[in-house]
Amino acid sequence: MSIFPPPERDLLPAEPGSDPDDLEAIIEEARCRARRRRRGYGACALVVVAAGLVAYLGFSNGGSAVSKVGHDWPAVALPPAGPAGLTPAADIQGGEITALAVDPHSPETVFAGTRTVGLFKSTDGGDSWQPLTNGLRATLIGSLAIAPTDPQTVYAGTGVGVFKTTDGGATWRAASEGLFGKESVYQRQWRLEEGYVRKLVVDARDPDTVYAGTYQRGFFTTTNGGTSWQHVSARGVVAIDPNDRATIYAAGNEKAQTVRISRSTDAGSTWRTVGPRRAHWPLDSIDIDPQDSQTLYASSAYGVHKSVDGGRTWRALSLPGRWVESFAIDPRSSKTLYLGFDAGLFKSRDGGRSWRVLHVGRAARSSIDALAIAPTSSATIYAGTRAGVLKSSDSGRSWEVAAAGMTAARVGALAAPTRDSAYALVWQQGLFKRVHRDWRPVLVGSQGVDFRMLAVDPQRPKTVYVVEWDGPIFRTRDGGEHWTRLPRPPVSKNTEITALVVDPRNPRILYVGTNAYGVGVDGVFKSSDGGATWHALARNGLGPSEVSVLAIDPRSPNVLHAAGVSYFNSNDAGATWNDRPYVEQSSGDVRVLALDPSEPATLYAGTQGAGVLTTDGRVGTAGAGVFKSTDGGTHWRDLNVSFKDQPINALAVNPQARQTVFAGTDQGLFVSIDGGRHWDRYQAGELLARGINDLAIDPTGSILYVGGNAGVFELRLASH
Repeated sequence: MSIFPPPERDLLPAEPGSDPDDLEAIIEEARCRARRRRRGYGACALVVVAAGLVAYLGFSNGGSAVSKVGHDWPAVALPPAGPAGLTPAADIQGGEITALAVDPHSPETVFAGTRTVGLFKSTDGGDSWQPLTNGLRATLIGSLAIAPTDPQTVYAGTGVGVFKTTDGGATWRAASEGLFGKESVYQRQWRLEEGYVRKLVVDARDPDTVYAGTYQRGFFTTTNGGTSWQHVSARGVVAIDPNDRATIYAAGNEKAQTVRISRSTDAGSTWRTVGPRRAHWPLDSIDIDPQDSQTLYASSAYGVHKSVDGGRTWRALSLPGRWVESFAIDPRSSKTLYLGFDAGLFKSRDGGRSWRVLHVGRAARSSIDALAIAPTSSATIYAGTRAGVLKSSDSGRSWEVAAAGMTAARVGALAAPTRDSAYALVWQQGLFKRVHRDWRPVLVGSQGVDFRMLAVDPQRPKTVYVVEWDGPIFRTRDGGEHWTRLPRPPVSKNTEITALVVDPRNPRILYVGTNAYGVGVDGVFKSSDGGATWHALARNGLGPSEVSVLAIDPRSPNVLHAAGVSYFNSNDAGATWNDRPYVEQSSGDVRVLALDPSEPATLYAGTQGAGVLTTDGRVGTAGAGVFKSTDGGTHWRDLNVSFKDQPINALAVNPQARQTVFAGTDQGLFVSIDGGRHWDRYQAGELLARGINDLAIDPTGSILYVGGNAGVFELRLASH
């Protein structure tokens, strides 16, 4: 009998049928998106999973994409090297906030939706947060709405529809009947990755009457609390007049960004176009002045327009920045506006004629993606950033971080150079260092800048390298106290550094892999002076493919492994390369390589899979999983019986028990105790099932560090 419980039951509602249009282009786009979020840490991720459809397929098969295995898990038991306990890193918290809602009667009760880990609730003004998972089977929360007359009733809009609670979030049920219709493969992919229900509004008097604006199918309404929905308009931007519940606006863009705004004064029975005429600007949201129903604001990422005549005419507001992310009107003083940008937060006290910056501290470097003002106490403001929640109790004059207990920080890279130290790259928060079981930040990026790569000198564990997105390399030689900026290799502006390794025998030698995404030339670059200068290695045999994974043989540093779309190795420090096809083409890109520290000729490759159309009309992956070579990469064999179509994001071999291998996927952590022949899923609650991006084991084999979309976890391994 397996030591692990069987997989959970279905987590998402059944999908409607789809009409696959332009399948090949869609599959290629999905693969490109997945490449750009290599190791679960890319800007396009700013996605929930390797490709949103992969996550959907995994969840719909019972929380794990091993549907062909079902409940027949291998009957193995962990030896003394097995996991003995799982501990979250309490100092790494926060996450990417996508939606906020404040209780209309209690400013201390607030809900926060995230991009990767679902929904959280605080009843103490953000001092602490609790995850809400009972029945809420979605990770990306795009919108939230609390019933004004019954705050225990809350609706959450997700990429898979609407969920509803009537007990303040303790339990949830799906409430999406009628929200979906016939959709293309691309539409399905988009909503799973980016969201579907963009806005929810609950009627001011009836908690069962709800209006939903969607990205693809327009505007819906329900009068029975979500039991069924009726389609109202093809325009998906919806707003309800707070002073007249029968007045509804439906808006959207048509061809050439033409703005169309319609208004109903009889709760949606009849509609008429109110304007504007010949206007061409993007439109994502409409907000109505709570004290003057003729004043409307229309916003998008590109700006804000204002109307003072009920939407007939509009003028663009002069804004202090670009890339608008959020907008809010003070419910008690409607001339007071708040505007969140990708580079900070601003406030206007004159209806948008002038703006001043609000200083929110270190978190100002992160985009302000969501805003919510307490209806009963407008001095209380919550701001959602890509690093967590901020709170102001004095109308924006001062701010505090409110993230305790919010386990949604996305960890993209880990390193464990010694038994007592480790490093973690946290998206939008910077580099954290573990010392004496505590984690603290040691490097924070500049405004709007983040880090993507992490490498530690094996001989000098206080020497650490990190790579800035589309920027330079930074190095510390004292464990993060001081940093030196190093030059980028001689690559084009659009080329990204996608891999970085340090020679284990000569720490002055570094290698980086690059990806030009078809705009420039990919390749491997080498530095022999600790990153001060770089030169491109000859492409002899390397081919034109991207290089997104690099590994060095710790016993023979001249032996290099490079992978991406293809796999290559070199026996002469990169002077020449050998093309070593590792598996069939359907296996897709190599996402990670892991060498056995005690026998480096044994290595494991984790792949993401290639796009396919499944039998029920969905886009998924095929061939993803783990592959193994025992002759230095010359020959490979498939270890996929337990993974099937599940992309592999991370691999780690226990240096003190070489047959014990860990694999991190979008649906959780797997372990093998026989060199990959059999695998078991480590059951550790829903947080690990939200996705794992990297793994690291300290040299003594005592601690496995697990980094994913819910932070860092430490898994104590038994002594040997």
